[in-house]
Formats: sequence, structure tokens, C-alpha cells
Amino acid sequence: MITALLAWIGLVSGQWCVQRKYITKSRMMAVTKRETYWTYNWLNIQVQRTRYGSDFEPHYYTEPQIVKVCCSGYTERNSTCVPICIPACPDNSHCSDPNRCSCNSGYSSTISYEATIVCKPICDPECPAYSTCTKPSECECNEGYRTRNNTCEPICITPCPNHANCTAPQTCSCLPGYRLTADGQECAPVCKNGCPLNTYCQSPGLCACRTGYTLKSTQTGGVELTTEVSSEECVPVCSDGCPAQSSCVAPEVCRCEEGYTMLTLGVESTNISTCVPVCEEHCPLHASCMRPNECECAPGYEMSHLSQHRPYCQAQCQQNCSINGKCVAPNVCECFDGYEHVNGTHTNNEPTISQQPYCQPKCTNGCLHGICFAPEVCVCQPGYLMGAQGVCEPVCTKSCQHGRCIEPEICACDEGYRLSAADYSKCEPICTKACINAECAAPGICLCRDKYKPKHNASSDALSAHECEPMCIPECVHADCVAPDQCRCHEGYVPHDNATLAHMCQPHCERSCKQGKCIAPGSCLCEEGFELESTAEMDECVPITTSRTTTETPFTTPETTTINIQTTTSLITSTAYIVDWFTKSLTAESLTTTNEETPVPQDSLAGCTEVCYCWKKEGSDLCFEICGLDNDTCIDAKFSHCNEADKQIAYTDGEAITTFTCGLNRTTSIHYRADGNEEPLWLLIAGSIFIAIMLMAIVYLCVRIYQTRHETGAHDIPLRLLMKL
Repeated sequence: MITALLAWIGLVSGQWCVQRKYITKSRMMAVTKRETYWTYNWLNIQVQRTRYGSDFEPHYYTEPQIVKVCCSGYTERNSTCVPICIPACPDNSHCSDPNRCSCNSGYSSTISYEATIVCKPICDPECPAYSTCTKPSECECNEGYRTRNNTCEPICITPCPNHANCTAPQTCSCLPGYRLTADGQECAPVCKNGCPLNTYCQSPGLCACRTGYTLKSTQTGGVELTTEVSSEECVPVCSDGCPAQSSCVAPEVCRCEEGYTMLTLGVESTNISTCVPVCEEHCPLHASCMRPNECECAPGYEMSHLSQHRPYCQAQCQQNCSINGKCVAPNVCECFDGYEHVNGTHTNNEPTISQQPYCQPKCTNGCLHGICFAPEVCVCQPGYLMGAQGVCEPVCTKSCQHGRCIEPEICACDEGYRLSAADYSKCEPICTKACINAECAAPGICLCRDKYKPKHNASSDALSAHECEPMCIPECVHADCVAPDQCRCHEGYVPHDNATLAHMCQPHCERSCKQGKCIAPGSCLCEEGFELESTAEMDECVPITTSRTTTETPFTTPETTTINIQTTTSLITSTAYIVDWFTKSLTAESLTTTNEETPVPQDSLAGCTEVCYCWKKEGSDLCFEICGLDNDTCIDAKFSHCNEADKQIAYTDGEAITTFTCGLNRTTSIHYRADGNEEPLWLLIAGSIFIAIMLMAIVYLCVRIYQTRHETGAHDIPLRLLMKL
């Protein structure tokens, strides 16, 4: 009575609902099936055979039934419908209505959206800084802090030094304008821009000169021990001043510049110091030390440096007689034997650097295409070499292939060749037809460039000799090769998202494919739990409603694996293929499930098994076969469907559908497996090795028997001797 009253109250309050369901029932019928398979005969040759077996197929019918269930958003618990919140409500909250969470008393949420509320305790008044409200109206200082005068202050066990405060747990911070020293024991003043040389930071932002130094601007005045500094330089003070070529480097200390030495002269009981230059080596004749390690020659002479000789002062001549002659005195030039001065080659008013040699060699017979290098010695000009007749002949460094050299680096080409526009020393072949993507290798012969091949002429079914087309490695998929290793996608395809698969083009769906995957141009495949819904603007995969369920009954055979379907079965609808076999037992209005074990009706797999033996899941390299064994590498044939158009297999495990694609094709693969049996290649190799070893043993035994008979002269060998062999 009480239960009926509560049920009535639940129906009135909207938590209970009445639903009409259709229960699908089935009865099994025996059928005979024929199956072909591959195996190996006694010669280890693969052959095809046929076997027969019996199986059962279900016959389905439905019956209506009215039941009382909890309304949407509620679940039954202890004969009562309670609201459901997905996801579950967080701490310190409870589910008050379907998908609505409410905070417990003393807690509140800063987020208004009920599904993601975060309930935190309420403290009134608010907690002070460095503290947390842990319970309603209860505040607690954070770790490392303590309560003092209704505030939380940091704790420093070790007392902080002068000019510092405890600003964080176990952390002392210097006051503004100070910072910790390297040992961390004191807070020293800080000058933001640093202090110049010979100064120190006296207080925050204030530098002062050290003892014995003064500001550069007050250097002429008295010595100040500590003068405040902003950006001026503090320099040492020498009260008596320093001589020329020296500077005050320390208080009352003068030092000569580098290369000078201090020389003190006594004049009337007064010492006068001066800095003189120092030359480590004595200056040569006609020279004197004018600067540190620099000797200066007298007028009319110039310092000369010869290898393995000390520098000396060389006389200078206005004439250029340093070549083939020598200057024996200022403006006095003397030529060597075989050389003479040629009048009119220069004037005395021209600078020496622009004059021709004063002394020039003599060649009696002249030197065509050359210069007189030495007396009676002719040297050819650049681009010429001395020939057998003593005449300078032109030279072409590139040998003038297919031509002859007529001028330095200029060739006259043979017939069928012409000079290159970029290099006059090179003869290039002439091709009457322009080479396309190729180079003219010989007269009338074109050679394809790298990554190009002769173009196929469709009209004459031959290769074009003067035109080349690009090559793409690997070959383009759903695309055309437009340049070396560059593919252009076909209509309806776009470049692959993965850069390593740039040669492959993936299908493109112009209409949006939300919550799905574009598997062909304009074809959308929905994800698990979604079905395709087309509108005027887009194709959208929408969730499958929970009211669409199915009920299936047990299906068992001696060799059939069953599955237990206890949850709502999701339907996947695709424009690429329609899984008819997976929707045979579904009604149009409502589909429910029961706890009965039912295998998925099986369609023919012949279209897939004949062309492929290795099936792979997306994102995996593991090879699967189609068989009826309970093996992790097998796809149960009774729960699979072949899509011959896309060469794919759809497999259901009762809760989801998995798609397999062909990994190894039977027509292109040399070695494959069938019916779950591995190719015994290793057995064939092992058998061949074993037979070879046995033959070698037999031959060895025969040779030993022959040798023994020959050595003993006996025709019959005793058994003990055979055992010894």
C-alpha cells in the first residue's frame, strides 16, 4: 500500500514516467555452410580446400510491453527516483536537481554555472592577508605565519640584520636603498648606477671619494678626504704636480707613460724630474731616438727593415731606382749591369710612387704580347704562353672543347656548337628544339635535369626526346606531380595534415563535417555515438538519442563466440558505407537491449579476404587476420562486415565499431597467412639445413669406411669399428 502510494506520488511529481517498449525475441534455425580455406600439403605447397559445417541463424519477432521507468534526468535508487548530476557534484555540494549542484550550508560558489561550481567556506568578516578560510567562519594563518593583533605576520627564527625586516617566512629583506652582502650577514647601501673608480657607496644613492682622492673638478684646490660624488671622477692628488709625459697614478705618486723613463737632474741643489723616451735597441747611423722604441732618420734618409738584419737609414732618391738599381746617396741613383735609364719614361715632378723603374732591362728584338722581364729575356703577358717558335700564343684554360683558342679565354666553336653567353671560353651544343626541363648535352640531344624524366607522348605512345617531366618520390596519391617532389592534389582533395605525408592528399568536404571525419570528397563519417544529419548549410554528426535501443537474444553455436550487450548500442551512419547488417534487429521508433547474449549477424567477407590478409587499425602497425580463433591478433568473422567499395572491415565488440584497413595486399605481397596459420618459411629453411647436414654426415661416413677398408684390406668391417667411426 505504501509502495503504491509512493509510486503515485512519484508519477505526480514528474520523477516517474510510463514507457512502451518492444521486446525482440528470436528462435534459432539450423543451416549448412560451405567454406574455402588455404593449407599446406605434405610437399609443403599451399593449396585451397573446401570444408562444410552447420550453423544457426536467428528468426526475430517482437512483443510490446508497458513499464514504469524514471523520467529523464533521474535514476532509480532504493525504489526512489533521485536526480542525476553528470559529472558528479564537487566537495561540499549536493545534487539538488538533474545536472544541477547546490552548495551545502555555510559554503558558496563564485561560479554561477551549476555544473562546474566550486563550493568554498564562507568567513564573515573576510580573513586577513596570508590566511585562508578553512571552515565556515574560521580563518587559519598560512604555513610560516603567526597570528598577532588579528593579522598574520611572517616568522623569522634568525633575527634580521640592521636596515632589514622579516617580509616572508625565514626571509629577511633589506630596506629600500640597501641589499644583502655576499655573506648575507649585513645590509649595505646601494648606489643604483654604481660608484666610479676610487669611490665607495657612502649611503643609498650617494658615492664619496676615498682618502687621497678628490673630484676632478676640484683638483686645483685643496685635498678633500670624502667628497660627495654624483657622476664625476675621483682622481689621485699629487701636490707638487707631475712632469710632461707622466700622470698622477696614486696619491703623491707620479708615473711616466709607457715607453718613457723618469730622469732626475740636479740644478742648484734642486732636483728636476723629466720623462724621456726609451729605445731598447741603439738607433742606427744617421738616426736618433725621438719616441719610445722609434728611431728617426736624418733628412734625406729613410728607415729600412730587411729580414735578418737590423734596421738602418737608407738614402732616398727622387728617381725610382729601387728596382734594377740602388740609391747610393740622396737623389743619386746607379743602375745594375744589363739595365739602363730610358729617357722620357717619367719626370722628376711626378711622385715617386707613380714613376716607372728608373732602370729598365733591354731586349734587342722586342717582345710581342709580352714584356721584357730581364736583359734579352721576354715574358708573355697574362693569357699567353711561349710557343715552340719563340712567339707568345693565346691560352684557353678550359681547353676549348669542341673549338679552338683564338684569344685568351676566347674560343672559336666547331660546327654544331656556339659560344656560351656566360663564358666565351666554352662551346655549348645547339639543339634545334628547345629543351624543356633539360640541358642540351650534344647537338640535337637533350639530357633531363635531376629529378626529371623524359615525358611520355600520349599521341605517339613514345617518350619525347626534348621535353622532360618532373618525378615525385614517393609517388603522389590522389595528386599530380607538378615539380620534383611536389604534388598537386586532385579536385576534391587537399594536402595531408601530416608534413611527412606531403605526397598524399586527403579528401575534403566543402560542407562542414562537425563531430565526424571526411573519408572521401563530400563524404562524412561520424564518430562513435553520433549519426549524420544533413541540413542546407552543413553535414553535422549529432548524438544518438538514448531512446533508440535494441534487444537481441542469445546466438550460440559450437564454434561461435558470443558477446554480452548490456548498454545502448550506438549506430554509425556514413555516406561512404552503410552497415546494414548491424541494424537488422532495430525498430524505427524505439530500440532497447536485454541481458541476452547475441552475436552480430554475419555478412559475407569473401570480397575482403580474397584481396588482403593483413588488416590494421588506424594509428597501429599490428597485423590482424580474419579467423574464428580466440586470439588477440584475430578479427572474429562472425562480428565483422566487409565494405568492398573502400576495402575496409567494420568490427563490433558489442559497445563500439572498429574500422580495419588493408595493410598487405595478396596480389602484391610475396608472403602472407590464411585462416590463422603462419607461413612456415622458417620450417622450410630449418628442414633444408637439416637435410644438408645429414647428407654431409653420410658422405663423411662413406669416405671413412672406404679409407678403413683400404688400410686394413678387409672387405667386412666389424661392428665395434663402425661404432668407433
